[in-house]
Amino acid sequence: MEAARQIIPEFQELVLDFPARRPATRQVARPRFAFNQLFIVLALFVLAGMAVVSQRILIAQNGIDIARLKSEIKKEQRLEQVLSAQATLLKSPARIEKLANKRLEMVKPERVTYIEVPAEAPAVEADRTELAREISSLSQPAVMGRVVSRLSLLVN
Repeated sequence: MEAARQIIPEFQELVLDFPARRPATRQVARPRFAFNQLFIVLALFVLAGMAVVSQRILIAQNGIDIARLKSEIKKEQRLEQVLSAQATLLKSPARIEKLANKRLEMVKPERVTYIEVPAEAPAVEADRTELAREISSLSQPAVMGRVVSRLSLLVN
């Protein structure tokens, strides 16, 4: 304003009526609203809420997994019962006999024949000891042929 008065003289006569300055008063310290503290408290509440929600989600997922596993267990138990019933059916003698008659064309014999083996003669005992000696020296292939032929003679 002073600069304007120096440049233009008419401004010197201009009197501006400004209100008088008030004496400087000491400002009373008002308690400020603590935005930082409010933000920290809100952040803690949000974190606690997220923790609770995540725990509930995990509990729900575990419950779903448990229900699925229980249904799988029941399904496997039913399958086990079916398979054990099939195994019992497959082991039954009547079924085996029926399969032998139809597929393999086997028949029941009219009578059972028993084979009687006569008591061994001393000559056969001598052949056995000789056979045992030959068996102990099985390094040559020709010996194996002789052993087989002797065994077939002893059996017949």
